[in-house]
Amino acid sequence: MNENKKPKVFKVLKVIAPILLLVGIVLIILGTAVFPQTWGGRAVGPNPALFVPGMIIAFSSIPCFFIGYMTNINKTMIKTAKYIQEDNKEDLTDMANTSADIASGAVTKTAKAIKEGLKEYKYCRHCGKKVEEDSKFCKHCGKEQ
Repeated sequence: MNENKKPKVFKVLKVIAPILLLVGIVLIILGTAVFPQTWGGRAVGPNPALFVPGMIIAFSSIPCFFIGYMTNINKTMIKTAKYIQEDNKEDLTDMANTSADIASGAVTKTAKAIKEGLKEYKYCRHCGKKVEEDSKFCKHCGKEQ
């Protein structure tokens, strides 16, 4: 669709929608209160010749409202999304930094645990405590191995 025609359609629908709604309401009122269906001189309900077209016209104004105001709705939604994004940007950055700090600590601890698990140990001849395989002195009692 040509960009020049698109806004005109929306503008036309913005004008047509309230007119349709007004005409529909007038026909509904005329069909129920002014010219009701009668039976033996008594009003027995709405006049279908006025009431039904009034309902159809009134309800057909609803999509015209939505389509006519679609550009306004889209602009409002975009502004709202940008506001939410800007409003939460700092919070999201803080959360990302905190998560990175937490993950960094966890990675460091895990790497240290793996490194410790790969070391080979022996037991001190003097005190019986665990010492690294390549240690020359016991870190507990200080005696040479």
